[in-house]
Amino acid sequence: MPHLLSGCARGRWPHYCYLFKIRTWEAAVYFRETFSLEITQLYLIADLKQSLRVHQAEGGKMFKNTFQSGFLSILYSIGSKPLQIWDKKVRNGHIKRITDNDIQSLVLEIVGTNVSTTFITCPADPKKTLGIKLPFLVMIIKNLKKYFTFEVQVLDDKNVRRRFRASNYQSTTRVKPFICTMPMRLDDGWNQIQFNLADFTRRAYGTNYVETLRVQIHANCRIRRIYFSDRLYSEDELPAEFKLYLPVQAKAKV
Repeated sequence: MPHLLSGCARGRWPHYCYLFKIRTWEAAVYFRETFSLEITQLYLIADLKQSLRVHQAEGGKMFKNTFQSGFLSILYSIGSKPLQIWDKKVRNGHIKRITDNDIQSLVLEIVGTNVSTTFITCPADPKKTLGIKLPFLVMIIKNLKKYFTFEVQVLDDKNVRRRFRASNYQSTTRVKPFICTMPMRLDDGWNQIQFNLADFTRRAYGTNYVETLRVQIHANCRIRRIYFSDRLYSEDELPAEFKLYLPVQAKAKV
């Protein structure tokens, strides 16, 4: 199973050729885009740089005492309370659980006229962090053919918070001191997005991934599950509850 984004240097920094991969349930979609990463020079005095260092959130880490190996799910649309550890913001839109026609099962739908004002964020408490050290974020998302974006905040070994934001309406990748924004392409229907957090952190900032602090999913999409894993697993290796089963008639081939 490919991860969301991988790349190898061609020439010297900042010129990279990235291979962007998103695995769908019917086929893998590959496309190649060459771009230059915009590197912002930092002219920060010592006091300012120190003030931007991360300190432990007062509320602590949600999964600090959780044994982290294999799979760690933070959202499952079929659960009795899928948003139990999430907060939600809605303006000119809705966040509700519906039955998806393609999979004939309950999913969480996030829809809004403005992606920035309708979203879910985890943890719900802004003073807390996830504290998840597993390096792969996997999201089972349905493409609604509308603007869609998500954001992940991580902590690196320099004790600095970095944000990664992917969206389907952006065409270039930009790396700034504390946020990296990048384009995302989804196939029609259901997609499995695999985000290699350790690889992203290393390539964008030259630092090592320590843990994930926060995950934020914006309109417009449908969600089946969001989870972390210690490595990428093949379809056969996944537990049954982590697979997306399409109706037999939808998968039949003549």
